[in-house]
Amino acid sequence: MDWSNLSEVVVGLAIRKKLTPGSINPDTLAAPYNRMLNDLRDGADESDLVSSHGWSPYAAATAAAEAVKPELNWIGMLERAHLLADAGSRMSRLVKQMERGEDVDVGKMLAIVQSLDKEQTDFITLDKVEPAKQEELWVPTFYQPWDNHVGPNLSGVGGIVRGGLNIIGAPPGVGKTTLLLRFLINMAQHGHTVAFLSMEMTLAQVALRMLEIQKLPKKVRANIIASEDVCPVNEVYAKITRLVASHPSLYAVGIDFADLMVEGEQSEQVMGDIYKTLAVLAKRTGVPIVLLSQLSRRYEGGVPRVSHLRYSGMAEATASTVALLYNPDNLWVDMGAGKEKNPLPFVPGQAYIILGKSRYGFKHGGVGAFQVDWDGALGWGQKDYGWSPLGGA
Repeated sequence: MDWSNLSEVVVGLAIRKKLTPGSINPDTLAAPYNRMLNDLRDGADESDLVSSHGWSPYAAATAAAEAVKPELNWIGMLERAHLLADAGSRMSRLVKQMERGEDVDVGKMLAIVQSLDKEQTDFITLDKVEPAKQEELWVPTFYQPWDNHVGPNLSGVGGIVRGGLNIIGAPPGVGKTTLLLRFLINMAQHGHTVAFLSMEMTLAQVALRMLEIQKLPKKVRANIIASEDVCPVNEVYAKITRLVASHPSLYAVGIDFADLMVEGEQSEQVMGDIYKTLAVLAKRTGVPIVLLSQLSRRYEGGVPRVSHLRYSGMAEATASTVALLYNPDNLWVDMGAGKEKNPLPFVPGQAYIILGKSRYGFKHGGVGAFQVDWDGALGWGQKDYGWSPLGGA
């Protein structure tokens, strides 16, 4: 049964009081049944419907309602048909562009296809859902200082959240990219395929930086899939969707960095859309995303907080984990050395990774930081110096 016929059935059942008009979304109905439903919701009776919309649609709707079993999930079938009809209409416009030989945004086409996965009205009772185990939520980075401190509990596995958005924020020059590359190198060394979207450096520069951090044989480098394209978040969504389809075992994705996905003027809405889109992408693919992000200009030094992320509202809401880097040995601003009540004292040759949010629990009970070796040439070292709680800071 097509969208128009389902619209007739649903409105007919509402007219016959087999469905409650308030339970039906008018936007999912074909014309003129969307307008008829609005009138029903406003209290119109059957004679009002005939007077306003004519006999034919009224007769078609009531006849359709009499011919079906009202106990079936007609609203669910209608919403699915509307989803297909809407996707078909949008896809048709893009296909006509292709037929004329015009360039088409492939990302838009993939986004339309992805929209067909949205079963927003399908619910299931939780007795039929097997609860996830805490250890299954986490994907190890194999970088021990991180995995030792980021995760659900002291004895369990640590790392980044599977199917989640993991944000690492810091001002320029304190080691964001180096930390992300350390993750990807370690994952690749353990035989996992990972992806790196480098919007700041060329691939030649990425390869050089990786080799500076650690000499890697070609066999390991073959596990790292990289792109240097600078593109908006919808195109990133399309790229990663295609990549997951061609590499089902993709272990993780790293993106450097959020601000470079902005088209036009940067704003809270634009940045919020980037965080939200990538969180949805991670959830739908099941692949963890590590996103690097800059801090806002409100940050003037000292220990950074989650609120210092550029347009942090949606970042806080959508991210599974948020970490911040505090590296007073590597940035020519006042990073807090000598400040009163500084909870993270400056130690030459060391830097801090602050865990500011963890949706699925903290190994140490709450927000805090761990101190790690720092080398200007090699970046983040393999030794950590324990945990400092920051809850009262």
